[in-house]
Amino acid sequence: MKKFASYDTAVPYQKSRRLPPGGYIIGIISAIEKQESWGDVLEIKFDIAEGEYKNFFTEQYNTSTLDDKKYKGVYRINIPKGDGSEQDEWTLRRFKTDMLAIEASNSGYKWDWEEKSLEGKKSGAIFFEKEYDWNGKTGMFTALHSLCDIATIEKGDYEIPAPKMLKSKAAVMTEIDDDDLDLPF
Repeated sequence: MKKFASYDTAVPYQKSRRLPPGGYIIGIISAIEKQESWGDVLEIKFDIAEGEYKNFFTEQYNTSTLDDKKYKGVYRINIPKGDGSEQDEWTLRRFKTDMLAIEASNSGYKWDWEEKSLEGKKSGAIFFEKEYDWNGKTGMFTALHSLCDIATIEKGDYEIPAPKMLKSKAAVMTEIDDDDLDLPF
């Protein structure tokens, strides 16, 4: 076999390290209000701030060999629309819960409606697994589920949410006619 011209400079595939689901302390790198197709969001760029997985997302980004690599340590908090709907009430409660978690994790900090004030702050964060489907390939990845105060993480006083599966894989419920049941009594 003839040696390939670019064999010596080719970068081999490597198994990437995966962040396990669980509770972590994160540090906020940046925060910006953005408009997305579904509405306005507060986009928080973060990384793991302590422990075995410290700087996980920065290292993941820096070692990626993909041409279109993206920083994965991003948490988007929907911004309420103020339309009074039930969904908007849920969005408002989630936003406030996240801001209170950041306040409780940073002594003396009070959310002041200036997203730049979040930079450099820490928070507790709970991560869970989500299923993905990308170019016909499926698998699981770990994503930030919600924020909490750091004390909750340090005490281990949290539950990891169940994995979120793709809707197309969700179980389909069907009606069963009582006459179709073959009961043993």
